[in-house]
Amino acid sequence: MVKKGLILIFVLFAIGFGFGQKKEQVIFFFETNSYSFSASETKKIDSLIAVLKQNKKYYLTLEGNTDKTGSKDFNKKLAQERANAVYQYLIQNGIQNHHFKFVGDQNIVYISNDDSKNRNTILHIDFLDFKFDTSNKTESTIESTNGIKVTAYSNGTSNLSINDYYSAENMINEGINAIDVDGNVLKSDGMFQICDQEKRLDETGEFYLVKMPSRSEQVIDTKMTVWLDIEDEIGTVLWKQTEIEITTDETKKFYLLKVPKTSKKCIRINLDKICIFKNNCETFYVATFKNFNFKDIRIPEASFSAKINDSLFVFTKDLNKSILKSTLYGKIEMNDKETNIHFNIKDCKLIRKKNKPKEYFLEEKSPYTIGNKKYNEILKSKPKKGFFTWLKNLFS
Repeated sequence: MVKKGLILIFVLFAIGFGFGQKKEQVIFFFETNSYSFSASETKKIDSLIAVLKQNKKYYLTLEGNTDKTGSKDFNKKLAQERANAVYQYLIQNGIQNHHFKFVGDQNIVYISNDDSKNRNTILHIDFLDFKFDTSNKTESTIESTNGIKVTAYSNGTSNLSINDYYSAENMINEGINAIDVDGNVLKSDGMFQICDQEKRLDETGEFYLVKMPSRSEQVIDTKMTVWLDIEDEIGTVLWKQTEIEITTDETKKFYLLKVPKTSKKCIRINLDKICIFKNNCETFYVATFKNFNFKDIRIPEASFSAKINDSLFVFTKDLNKSILKSTLYGKIEMNDKETNIHFNIKDCKLIRKKNKPKEYFLEEKSPYTIGNKKYNEILKSKPKKGFFTWLKNLFS
């Protein structure tokens, strides 16, 4: 009899994703109240690692389990520690960390009435053959406002919805940044979210085919890779790199990729590259002397990556592009009304710090325009202060 309680699930996304999997599982056993490997279990996991390194087309699911003794909270922690013990051993022995993604609900599964058999971590292995097996699959297609076309192949009916985040306005509104789990700034060429409202998604050969245009509306960037979202403990969306394969259409203006459905109802996908010199990318900051409450912010020669706080924003640009002649355009809320703001980057104060990206700081004395009103006009409308103003008022 199977009873449900708490499971810690990790998924290892391997090189590309294929379908028509061969499924295997390996069970690692532990002593009572322990998450340490015995000699026999260490030998077992070492043999598994050797197999995984020879067969790179797979993904893994880890379940940490306990027996029925102990409190719910104690068993939950112990189940997590057992799953993490296997996870950490795989990491330390050559299974790279960026392949792993936490995706699961938390349940404890008792596989036997024998308590000794329930003190385990179950490792499910799906070996992939990279075939597009669409037989006996239901096909559903949807297209986003920015031209991302998604076709879902499912074992049942689908009710798809898609949201894309191609603009800073979309990203700011949704609170989504292009920052990875290690804090690196990413240059995004498009991010989106697919949801299937019909049912929970699973890993039984169901998948999405995605055709998406470049965010820059130009020829695609071959250095882009696929990233999936992870939310930290406070709900911040971060990105983790996968090795899902990207191909292109004949025009070289669309990315083509296949993404497996997961146990999550919705999945966020981002095409990114880490913004570093070897990727022909440079990061820079734009800061303002006050919070203008930006609803949208853009620099035509650059790509928006993140809102750090209400007055600090992160952009990326190609190394061969200069922004000194660029203008920043934004939408702000002022007096309960939305209005436009713009200023020239060259009019900002350039701040350089060792080993830090350049920062362009809009000072209070810098020229900028809100609506049709320029900074100097705003300044003139302020009451003048100082000794000479006082003296002039005294004798006028």
